[in-house]
Amino acid sequence: MKVHPQRSHVKGPASTPPAPARIWGLLASEADRVVLFRRGSSRWTRLYLWDTITDTLTPGSWFQGRLYEWMSDLSPDGEHLLYHAQNESKRQQALAMERYGVRMWDWTALSKPPQVHAIGLWNAPDGWSGGGAFRDSRTIQVNHT
Repeated sequence: MKVHPQRSHVKGPASTPPAPARIWGLLASEADRVVLFRRGSSRWTRLYLWDTITDTLTPGSWFQGRLYEWMSDLSPDGEHLLYHAQNESKRQQALAMERYGVRMWDWTALSKPPQVHAIGLWNAPDGWSGGGAFRDSRTIQVNHT
C-alpha cells in the first residue's frame, strides 16, 4: 500500500512541511535525572524533567527564543540547570531593561529544572560568550568575558 503525505492547503508547488520538533538531553552524572530540551515549533523551546527511575516526565517552562543546549549544563545531582539563552523579542528586552537596568539579548541563567525562571543571571553583551559548566553540584564556571 502506498501512503501519500497530507497535501498543503496552498495551491501550486508542494510546500515544505514544517520542521519536526527536535529533542536534546542533558544527563545528571550522579542522579537518575535528565533535562530534555524540546525545540519547535519555530523559536520556542520547552523543558522537561525525566526521572529515569520512575520513567516519568515532568513538563516545564516554555521559552520564546533560543536555548543553546550545547552551551548548557545540568548539575551532577540534577538539581540545577545552567543554560545560555537568546531572545530577539523587543518586548522581552524592554522587560529586562525594566527589571535589571540593561537590555539583554544573550544571557546565561541558573534555574531549577524543568523551569527556566532564573535564580542566577549573567548578561552576555558581546554575543560571543555565554553558557558554562558545573565543576560540582554547587560550583559553576560561567563562560563570560
